[in-house]
Amino acid sequence: MAFIAPLAGAAVGGGLLGSIVTTAVGIGINLAIAYFFPQKIKGPRAESLKAQTSRYGEQLTRWYGSIRTAGAVIWLKGNHVDEHVRTERQGKALGPEVTTYSYTATFAVAFAWNGPASGITRIWADDKLIFDVSFEALQNAIDNGGKGIGVAKGASITLYLGTDDQQPDPDIEADRGAGQVPAWPGIVYAVIKNLPLDEFGIRVPNIEAEITQAQNLATTSVAPTTAFAGVSINTTDFFGDYFANAGGTTLYIERLPTADIIAVNTLPYDAMCVHITALNKVAVTYQGQPGMRIFDAATGAFESDISGVGPATPVIWTSMTDISFGGVNYLFVHGSGGTLTMLSNIGTGYDVVWSFELGGTYETKSLSASASKLYGCTDWVFSPSKDIVVIDWDSVAPLPSKITLSALDTYARACFYDVESDSVIIETVNGSLYVYTPDLGTLLRSKTNSASVSYTDPLLSNRMKVASDQIGIKFSNNDIYIYRVSDLGLVQHIVAHDTSWANKDASQYYLTGFNERWQTILTIGTDRPTELWYLPRAQRQAVPLADVLAAECRLAGLEADVSEIDAMIYGYGDRSATPPRGVIEDLTRVNFVDFAQVDGLQAFFPRQTSAFRTIALEETGMALNAEPDPVLITEEYPDALDMPEQMIITYPSYDAAYRTGAQAGNTKDDRKFNDEPSQADETGAPLKVRRNRTMEFSTAQVLKDDDAAKVADILFNALRDAAIVYKTNVGPKHMDLHPGLVVNVPLDESRTAKAVVTKMSGDQVIELEMRKRGDSFVSEAVGQPTPYVIDTLLGPADLTPVLIDGHLLRSADDNDGFYAGVAVISHGNFRSASIYRSTDGGYTYSPWAGLTNGLIRGIALDALPDRPHPGAWDRATTFNIAVPVGTAPDSVTEEALLASETTNGFAVRNPSGEWEYIRAASVVDNMDGTWTLSTLLRGLKGTEFAMSGHVAGATVIHLDDQAMTRPAVGDRTLSRIYVAVPTSTVFDSTGAVTFTNQGKGLRPWSPVLASAVLDAGTGDWTLTWHRRDRLGESWPESGPEDPAMSETTESYVINIYDGMGVFVNDYTSSSQTFTYTAADQNTDFGSPQTSLEFGVAQVSATYGDGIEMREAA
Repeated sequence: MAFIAPLAGAAVGGGLLGSIVTTAVGIGINLAIAYFFPQKIKGPRAESLKAQTSRYGEQLTRWYGSIRTAGAVIWLKGNHVDEHVRTERQGKALGPEVTTYSYTATFAVAFAWNGPASGITRIWADDKLIFDVSFEALQNAIDNGGKGIGVAKGASITLYLGTDDQQPDPDIEADRGAGQVPAWPGIVYAVIKNLPLDEFGIRVPNIEAEITQAQNLATTSVAPTTAFAGVSINTTDFFGDYFANAGGTTLYIERLPTADIIAVNTLPYDAMCVHITALNKVAVTYQGQPGMRIFDAATGAFESDISGVGPATPVIWTSMTDISFGGVNYLFVHGSGGTLTMLSNIGTGYDVVWSFELGGTYETKSLSASASKLYGCTDWVFSPSKDIVVIDWDSVAPLPSKITLSALDTYARACFYDVESDSVIIETVNGSLYVYTPDLGTLLRSKTNSASVSYTDPLLSNRMKVASDQIGIKFSNNDIYIYRVSDLGLVQHIVAHDTSWANKDASQYYLTGFNERWQTILTIGTDRPTELWYLPRAQRQAVPLADVLAAECRLAGLEADVSEIDAMIYGYGDRSATPPRGVIEDLTRVNFVDFAQVDGLQAFFPRQTSAFRTIALEETGMALNAEPDPVLITEEYPDALDMPEQMIITYPSYDAAYRTGAQAGNTKDDRKFNDEPSQADETGAPLKVRRNRTMEFSTAQVLKDDDAAKVADILFNALRDAAIVYKTNVGPKHMDLHPGLVVNVPLDESRTAKAVVTKMSGDQVIELEMRKRGDSFVSEAVGQPTPYVIDTLLGPADLTPVLIDGHLLRSADDNDGFYAGVAVISHGNFRSASIYRSTDGGYTYSPWAGLTNGLIRGIALDALPDRPHPGAWDRATTFNIAVPVGTAPDSVTEEALLASETTNGFAVRNPSGEWEYIRAASVVDNMDGTWTLSTLLRGLKGTEFAMSGHVAGATVIHLDDQAMTRPAVGDRTLSRIYVAVPTSTVFDSTGAVTFTNQGKGLRPWSPVLASAVLDAGTGDWTLTWHRRDRLGESWPESGPEDPAMSETTESYVINIYDGMGVFVNDYTSSSQTFTYTAADQNTDFGSPQTSLEFGVAQVSATYGDGIEMREAA
């Protein structure tokens, strides 16, 4: 666009020829040539548009609460950055023509996978804040001063919070194709459009975001100082960091967000219009007087008086607007009577470029500027209409016109030109919105409302923009509606009554404007105080620690009891794919929580200091320090060389925008630990021994700095106290003590040691070794007195995976999987465990199942005897098994055993690898590591085929349904490697088991009650049998009833044998009968048979042949 220089007279002629003639006459041929054929200068340009992405496809975060996390670029528009070319005049109209290049990127960044989030409140690009809609930032700026909030200039951001119903992003679909883009439910991501890249080295920068799972929408408001409290017409404006208001001859200039007064200025005449330009200059025109005064908004200083603005005769109305391009700001002043003045800042300040009398026909009460046109609405009071005044100002003389927009539902009250979309947006007095092309020739889109909004609004005509692609309007009830320009979709409806805004329910607030930088609303009313209402912003909230622990347990396949945990945490984030056990260990350490197996649940509870038992001094045989008797309770301290001087904790700091913080815990004033150690060489000369000064650990939990310091102090002193060892002897009455229990040991009348039993030995005299357990500490980190605990020195129990590919124990388990658990095979701590699986021969492992209880595995001390038929109680057999670790289940009555599917169930493996299921009404713990099982049910769940051939030494598993899991997909026929790993231990593949699941839970049971009848006349044999079903028949599981069939089709295979067990031939049948004809016998044997050996098995379409029933006749 060419800019016409100031001319020394009226235009001669019209059109381009008239412009050339006038320019040549007014400023000379040489300058005219310079104007129409300018020098051309090109700025620096990138050699390649190929993107240098910061990260692509990295691990996403799982998080709780509020955290700051890095993102992974998941889409880049066109796989390159965008180049923008702009050619314009530099400085004055006769300056050179400069071509500049700028670069932007449109891309998507994913942050977390366990959505939904409640919000994304801040985004950083290479540590520069480019998006901030947090209430904390606003409140901090109000309290302490600060910069504006919102979105980086020129960019727009669309947030996807990982909801189940989120839709694919339209920009990504436009780039990659409709139907080719997933919605990514559960993924928290942002689409950043047109991010300027010049300051990032023309590359997609590293993107980080603050994501929240809990937040409030908080509001606040500020009352600026005003010189006029009524409807101040056009004497109030705000832009960027500044607010200005005039009343009479007094002008206030104030700084946002607090509306602190920068300056109070006195004007020569009563003010008529106040406008803040894009250059942060405050322009003021007068009532009844021509002219203008300019002030600097940042300092409030007077800069200049400008004459020639407005007519010489008094005016009663003035509107102003401005626009910048080519390094020049153009300021327009339109007054009643149709006078239009244009000023520019070419040179040292604003000067009048031209002033024209347009006449009253083109009088407008609002003004909004584009690079070539001005737009305005007529007066709603005196001349309401659907007319929009359009003034072409990019010519020798301004050319006014009126365009009637018949599509409007009623009168226009605001007309705003949006630079970003290059469109004109009109609001009517019904609150309806219409978006037109710049020439007002085409209606692009509209949104009809039914509100009642009075008065033409010159403020909204300049200040309608809320954010990139967003505009705002206010209805008469003060509710705010924010719409997207691109489709007029509603972004947000803010109910004023629900906010904390001052005067939120007051009426007669007629004029409204929006401030992009501070996301605030300026409201001006009749006899109402002017208010700055800040739009709702997200406010971080802490989340219950109980919810986080329960969520991690679910990821591990564990059921949790967190009912006793009431602590709150600010946030926790993991981007390293840490297993749930590692996250739980971190959280419980920092928040002083214990966890243990309780009734099959992973139970969490605040750390307690209550002792299991108090051991009285007299029980040790003599009093402490009673001379000359020796001291039986001794205290042992570690060498100071083994103790660090401090413990350092590093953490994401809540107080420092989640940057890494560090706090140190220091030792108590205890000489035993503060003395510098020393040693001597063989000559006795002292040796300098370097002491380990610090111990460090990190947490991924977000902490306040003060809380982190307290955590470090508590943990350090716990470490010190754990190093103190107590030793004593007690009598056999304390035989039931075991490592891990907490006991009180009174040392004297004033001192009692609280200790954890770590070692015991002996029979009649028990030698106890205990580690000191410290007293309670008060920690504000959790808001209550918080004791700490030192884990027992007894290591985790040894485990082995238990994998049972056998018949279904429960009909609900109908799938091709298998039963899995972990067996505890040594004494030690067992809280929970995970089974890891390898699908690549042991090269890599991944978590497969989590177990909260351990299975009991025993060894058969004698062979379980063969039994010909399962359908009766076996009251004669006693079955003894060795059980290294575990508590025996209670004995039950025979009736109670029959009433349950799984009570006192055991699986016994025979040498063929098949499992027989048995149940025992009587289970006796012999207190010597053995159990005796009697009153047995044998061959349960169709396993009667495995009742023979048992040997001593067979594996016996207690089938505890609280300690087993069954995967829905069992990798049938595929070889896999499994390893059991205790919770909170380092992964170790020692003890891995190779296992191939055949899916025997799908195997049909054998038929029963078979018979074979020979027809003496025909020589045919008629075979019949009764089908059973693998989905659970009641014991004795062999009745004549015809159960419901779980197979898709009924099919059987009939095997013919030679009487010596040698297979001859097979036949099929689709019913529970089969005729073995004489002809078939001739084929198989050469003649009809008078005796017959045969077998029948049901056939599964999925598994194949089931268990065969073999009979002879």
